[in-house]
This record gives sequence, structure tokens and C-alpha cells, in this order.
Amino acid sequence: MKRYLWVFLFLASTCYAEVNQSGPYIVRSLQKQVENLTTENQQLKQQLADKDKEIERLKSLCRKNNINVSVGSAYTDSHEEPNTEHLNSQTTGPIIYRGQERTKEWFEKMYERFSDKIALAGDKFVDLRTFKPNEVSANFVEVGTILYTDGQNMVISVIGNGEAMIEYLWSYSSPGVLYHLCGYDRPLIDGQRLNIKNKLICVGTYKYTTVLKAQKTVQSFKIWQPKPLTRAQFAEAISSGFELVNYVERGGKTIETPIR
Repeated sequence: MKRYLWVFLFLASTCYAEVNQSGPYIVRSLQKQVENLTTENQQLKQQLADKDKEIERLKSLCRKNNINVSVGSAYTDSHEEPNTEHLNSQTTGPIIYRGQERTKEWFEKMYERFSDKIALAGDKFVDLRTFKPNEVSANFVEVGTILYTDGQNMVISVIGNGEAMIEYLWSYSSPGVLYHLCGYDRPLIDGQRLNIKNKLICVGTYKYTTVLKAQKTVQSFKIWQPKPLTRAQFAEAISSGFELVNYVERGGKTIETPIR
């Protein structure tokens, strides 16, 4: 019994000595972790301050160039232009068209005449009366690019609600162009032929796996539904150099009359 007691006392004294010796090390280790976290926190604060300065610099640059500044992303997840009617109050500054300052009355008159004839295609303003996009092809385009299909589109595989893989049969003698369609507002069925008359807007790319387990990437499109410009967008268009033009049919000819 005494031997077991001596063994117990020996082990207890050994453990105490080890803890007593490692105590300062643990304290130093904790102090070092606190110092590292403090340094990282200061670095993060500095990075946030630098980003805030850069944001203010960009906002100031936009204001100097009469560009409306709003909080939020330029596009929604669906790559459609957000509703910017709340920016109308920002059109109270100088209205410049063709290098000349215009009155508010002139602006309202032009807005009523042309706001539904101009659209924002990606990051560019286009005249819907003369806009002629390129045809869908195997060549990849940038997001926001407007294309059209002039033929039959066959549904190869339905992926989900309003989403499918489409083959554009642009020529009877050439292989079709495979692309991804999303946001379609009607039911889709495998093998269905779609006579898409609307233009398409590129919203990115889509990756899929073939039956042979190969990875492929195609362009992704949705139906382009241009909306009339808001006053803020119209002000941005004319201040950026977009020319307003009247088109009149006379004697079988189209007469162009730019607004001076």
C-alpha cells in the first residue's frame, strides 16, 4: 500500500513540475496570438479605409462627368437593368446635348418623343429603329451583347422551368449552334421547335457534361425585352453623345433628320 502511495506522489509531483514549467510558454503563446490578431485587425481597418477613399474618388469622378451615381450593382442577377426611376431627381443638373446646354422643357419634350425608341443593350445605348444585331453563331460574345436567330430553334434537353439546351438550326446544310436558354416564359418540351422572333441577350456561359462524360461550355442567352429609358438613363444617353434622329417615310424613302 505504501508503495502505491509513493508512486502516486511521484506522478503528481512530476505533473505539477511539467505544468509549472510550461506555464510561461503558454502565456507567451497566448500573448503572441493576441498581438497577431491585433495586427491583422489594424490591417483590415486600413484596407477598408483605402477602399472607402477609392469609392469616394470614383463617385467624385462620376459627378464631375455628369454621370448618375447610385448605390448597388449595375445589373441584377438576371443582367437586366434595374428600375432607376428613383434617380429622376438627379437630372436637375445641366443637360448637355451636342455640346450645348438645354432647358428642362427641351429635355421633357425629347424624352417623351424618344424614350421608347432607345434601349440599353448591355452597357450601350441603341436606337431600336435601326439596331441590327449579329446572328447567333458558335463565336462567343461578351455579356450584354444582343444577337438574333433567323430560323428554327430546337429544344434538345429541358433543364428546368424556362431553361433548356437549344440547337439553333440556322442552315439546313450546316450543323446547328448549341446554346443555353434561360428565363423563357413558356413551357418547354424536349424536341420542341421554337420560332424565336425576339432578340437574345448574352448573360454568360453554361457548362454541361456530355453523354461521353466530356465537359463542354456554351453561351447562355435569355430573351431580350427592351424597356423605355428612365429619365436618368435618357439624360446619360444624350450626355454621352448619343444622337437623336427623326425618321420619316417620304416617297418610299426614309428621311433622317438629326435633332440639332
